[in-house]
Amino acid sequence: MLTCFYNALYSFRSVVSRHSTWLIFCMIIIGFIGTSEMVGVTSFCRFFGLGESGYKTFLHFFRYSTWSLELLVCQWTTFVPAQHETVMIQGRAVLTLEAL
Repeated sequence: MLTCFYNALYSFRSVVSRHSTWLIFCMIIIGFIGTSEMVGVTSFCRFFGLGESGYKTFLHFFRYSTWSLELLVCQWTTFVPAQHETVMIQGRAVLTLEAL
């Protein structure tokens, strides 16, 4: 499962021009998945046990010029249908959640 998760994250590597920025991107995605609270950047810092420097790094990530939201969205719209798990309704991909 970890290999699958890594491969999914790595498919977004081309969207970020610097390796260190990509690592922060991965931490943010993992933070979204792992945190039990969502109060912003503070949630990621608590999840990873980071202090003030981690907080500033996460904040700065959203202002970096080494990645583009437009490219990220473009990659996402390519990645999701490639998983062959996508439900299409009237030509639009629909996110489905399986009940636990």
